[in-house]
Parts: sequence; structure tokens; C-alpha cells
Amino acid sequence: PCEDVSWLSESPTSGLLMARESQDVTVVFDATGLDVGEYNAFLMIHTNDEGHPMAFVPCHLTVTEPEPRPLQLAVNEENYGCPDNEILVPIYVNSLDMMNITSLGMTVSVDSTVGQPVDVDAMMGDISSLSFAGGSVTFTVSNDFPLPGDGPIAVVHIQIDRDAIVGTRTSITLSDISY
Repeated sequence: PCEDVSWLSESPTSGLLMARESQDVTVVFDATGLDVGEYNAFLMIHTNDEGHPMAFVPCHLTVTEPEPRPLQLAVNEENYGCPDNEILVPIYVNSLDMMNITSLGMTVSVDSTVGQPVDVDAMMGDISSLSFAGGSVTFTVSNDFPLPGDGPIAVVHIQIDRDAIVGTRTSITLSDISY
């Protein structure tokens, strides 16, 4: 017996054509929920042609493991602040889509003679761990559901040292990335 398969659909599913007419049919292959492997089926077309009352179109679907996507984190290198003031440094994430990451940890560091991280605001989820050490902060942003795709994941507050020389440049680095 012929049965529908969940991974194959067509539109329209029926129609009427006169001689020498044609009709486009959209066929959709959908691997959602399928295990890795090979899938085969036939698209069965009924006709009123007495010589060919049915036509069978073979359909083949190969489901593979998704390609690993590199996690991309970035921080704006151009952050300016005056001595004894606080600056806000957003940490941006790209490519979280479809990675099913619910927790992302990292360390943000700055030259401790220039400034000290003093706080972190989560922009996606909540801060689930937070610790400070000379010139760095280590934290984890967690969520009950997978973290969304792109944008700022957190904002780090850095207090500029009151003795910092105006115009001093220092880099802000990201390390110890975990998920």
C-alpha cells in the first residue's frame, strides 16, 4: 500500500489539466525531526492517460549531521573613558542560531593599571556565575531556553582608575570561552 511520508509534501495536491497544459508542483523535502540517514519515497501522480494511469517520481533525501558553526564573540576595541569614571563595554555574540547553547561563560580582561571590571549586565538570559580578579571578570550567562542568535550577550562595567593617564590605550580581551 502507498502511504504518505512525513518528510515529503507537495502543493498543489490535485488539479485538472486539459490536453497540452502544464501545472507546476512544488515538492518540499523537510528533514525536521529525522535521524541521520537515507530516506526514499515515490511521488505518485494519477492521470487520466489510459496508457499511463500512474506516474512515479522517485524522491531521495539524505539527512546529515549539521555542520559545526564557530561561535563568534567580539568586543569593541574602541572604548573611551575618563579617569575615575565607568565605561560600559558590550560583548557581542554572532552565530548562536541553532547551536542550542543555554549557557555561555567567558573571562573579560583589561590592564588593571587602567581599569577594573566592577559589574556585568546580562542582555540574553541571566548571570549564573560571577567572579572578579585583578583586571578581569569571569561570568556565565545562562537561560532556560537556547540563547538567541546575534547581538550583545552582556555589558561589562569597567571602572577607569583615577590615576589612569588620559589617552592611555589598553586592550579588552575575551578568553576562557565555554559553553
